[in-house]
Amino acid sequence: MHMAAKRRLSREREEKREQKRMQEVSAKLDALAKRLGRWDAQAIIRKFRDTNLKGDS
Repeated sequence: MHMAAKRRLSREREEKREQKRMQEVSAKLDALAKRLGRWDAQAIIRKFRDTNLKGDS
């Protein structure tokens, strides 16, 4: 087999592996989001940003 063909096959395998991993991660993130339910990210960010600006922990 020619070297270019081997590299192409290797790259295709790696891309498939990466796509599968991304799908698994996406499913895990969806499950986590469902478990957490609805929340107001803006309020939480504002709270911690303001707290950190004051030097409180």
